Order: sequence, then structure tokens, then C-alpha cells
Amino acid sequence: MLELNEHNKSMLIIENPTIFCEMIQEIMLGIEGEDCKFILSENNRLLKIQECMRCIINPFSLSLNERKMVSKLHEVLKKEIQSSELLLECNEIYSMIDKFGTHLVHLSDWEIEYADKFDVQSLIKFMDIKFIENSDILIERIIQYIQVTHDLLHIRCFVFVNLLAYINKYEIEKLYEFAQYHKIYIILFESKQPQNFQYFKPAVIIDQDGCEILFNMS
Repeated sequence: MLELNEHNKSMLIIENPTIFCEMIQEIMLGIEGEDCKFILSENNRLLKIQECMRCIINPFSLSLNERKMVSKLHEVLKKEIQSSELLLECNEIYSMIDKFGTHLVHLSDWEIEYADKFDVQSLIKFMDIKFIENSDILIERIIQYIQVTHDLLHIRCFVFVNLLAYINKYEIEKLYEFAQYHKIYIILFESKQPQNFQYFKPAVIIDQDGCEILFNMS
């Protein structure tokens, strides 16, 4: 059991490859909404893992423009437009598109038609609004992904698999500093003990024999 809070630097080290693989598969099942062996709770209340957690196996593949993220962005923008003066501008744009479509129909020698029903959502999709992804620095991309996922999808817990293979001590401190400020929980799943092992608290090792060893749990 790991007690999560924004001040902890939680780490789970699984030295046995078979157990390591099984644990990653189980947590991925939970994130996909399937039954799994992991339990996530808050104040003795069970939480749905898929609504609160993300597991990042390959940080290089992170994208802000995942379908679910972009859909949520469009939903937020739609609400902003409908509750502001931008709605008037939208109506003007619809009118211009309708007028343009009518002209095209009259110009054509064939019988054609166009979609004459427009709404805010279709206009946003037409504009292909999405996030800018322009950082080549891995830790910056990770933090940006966490920030947007937390803001839009309300994900509070992020599990990283073998993240220490890609970032240095300064970058891990930068990640935890960000997490603490935004009250986000980070858990590292590592397949071997890192050199700066004492930096992490709490830490659990599952050795080659499947035995559980606890460190810095107080």
C-alpha cells in the first residue's frame, strides 16, 4: 500500500521481470476501465482508476492532441463561446457560409446541395483547433502533458514506467516541484534501484523472489 500526497516521492521497484510486466498490465487494465488488482481510494472511498490516473510507459509518445484531450478542449471552448459575445460573431460566420453556399449552388450546372445547419461545435472542428507542441525537451513535454491532462480531464495521479532512464536528478526535482504546487500525485515504477534511491519516499522494493521490502515509509 502506498499513501499518496503531493509531498511524497513514491517509488515502486519491481526487480522480477515477470511481476513487473504483470503489474504494468494490471494498472493498464484499470486505466482502460477493466477490473484489475489495483485499488485507488480516497478517504475510504473507492475511485475509478480510469477517471483519476494515467500510466505513461513511453514518455516520448506523449501528445497533447490525443482525441479525448482535443474533444474536451473543444467542449470548453464551445461553452466559452456560447456564454460570451463571440456567439454573435459565430452567427455572422454562419450567415456568410450560408450565403457562400447559395452562390455555389447557383453557379453550378449540376444539382448540388450543402450543409446549411451550422453550430459552434462544427465551426470549432472546421478550424482544427488544437494544442501547440513545440518543445524538444522531454521534461517540459511531460510537465505540459500533466498540466493539460489535469486541467481538462481532472487526472490527479500519474504513473511513470522507468522514467529515471530518461531524466536526471535536476529534472526529477523539477517534476516533483511542479506536482507539489498543483497537488498532483506521481508514482514511479522502476525495474531496478536508482543510484539516488534515498531521495524517494515512500519506496517499496519487490525483489526477484517476489518479497516486499519497505523503505522510508514513515
